[in-house]
Amino acid sequence: MAMEHLRELLGQKLRLWDSEFTSYRSAQVGEMDLSKCVHTVTSHSLRVTMDSYHNIVEILNLHRPVLVTLTLECCEEYPGIFEMEQVRKCPMVRLKGPCGLTDETLLDIANVQLEANVERVTNQGLNTFFQMKLAGDIPDKLYIKLLNGNWNPQEALKDLEYVEYESEKSFREKNGYLPPTMRNLFLASLPTKNPDVRLAVGISNSAMICCKEGYKH
Repeated sequence: MAMEHLRELLGQKLRLWDSEFTSYRSAQVGEMDLSKCVHTVTSHSLRVTMDSYHNIVEILNLHRPVLVTLTLECCEEYPGIFEMEQVRKCPMVRLKGPCGLTDETLLDIANVQLEANVERVTNQGLNTFFQMKLAGDIPDKLYIKLLNGNWNPQEALKDLEYVEYESEKSFREKNGYLPPTMRNLFLASLPTKNPDVRLAVGISNSAMICCKEGYKH
C-alpha cells in the first residue's frame, strides 16, 4: 500500500530543488517498481543512499537527466549507472561505496566534477585518463577526486611530460583547496594541447586529484 501511494505521488510530475531517497532495508521492503514513473521528477540535486542496486536504477530513471549534483551511496557495486543519462549528463557527481569504476569506464566519464571510491582503476588506467584529458579541452571547474586506489605515482605519470610542484603550499597557492586527508601526494603540472592551459595533478598510493591549473576551488 505504501508503494502504491509513493507511485501515485511520484507520478504527479514533481519539480524539486533537492530530492533525497534513503533506505537500508531493501530486504524488508522489497525492490521498488517505479517503471510507471519514468522522468516524472525534475530536480536540481539528487542524493540516494540505498543497499540495493536495483532501487538505485529505479530512482535514477524516475528523474529527468537535468540533474546538476548527484550523490550516490550503495553497499553493492553499481557500475551500470555510468551508462545512464542521468549520471553521464550530470556535471557534479559523488559516488560512495564500491561503485565498480574500471579503467574502461573511467575513460567514458564526462562529468566536470567527480568524486569516487575506486579499487579497480590501475596505474595504466590513470595514465590513459591523463592522456585523454591532456588531448582535450579542460573545463574551468574540472575537479576529479579518486580514492581507495593502489597506485605508483611515477607509473601513473609514465612517459608524460610534467613539472613537479615545489611544495604543497605552491600547489595550493596556484590551485586553491587541497584535501587535508590526502597525504604524501606527488604534485605535478602537465601541459595540454592548449599552450595556455595546464593540468594540475596530485597522486599518492591511494588517492588522485586533478584540476585545471590556476582555477582555484
